Amino acid sequence: MPTFNNMKDLMKAMQKKADQASGNVSLKDLLNDQFIKKHSDFDRAQDFFDKAPFTLDSEDDFEKIEMSVKDGYVRDHFKFQTWDEMITAAGKEYVAKFFK
Repeated sequence: MPTFNNMKDLMKAMQKKADQASGNVSLKDLLNDQFIKKHSDFDRAQDFFDKAPFTLDSEDDFEKIEMSVKDGYVRDHFKFQTWDEMITAAGKEYVAKFFK
């Protein structure tokens, strides 16, 4: 059975990982090679970005893209139906890595 000190250390470690996971995450960090390979017909994240029917050079570029275009790209190449569904799944996987 864990002692109080071990439990306290465990809680500190978990809080540190939660703090790390709660910051802003770039799209390229969320949609990394492992996620892309697991959930799409692409082998690498770079393929996803290179073949996209839109430009993702900046946040401004991203904001200008119609959601229907993003959703269509996701539906055509991923196991998800919408962009938001894909991003939610990527976020969950990203955060889960901190707690392994």
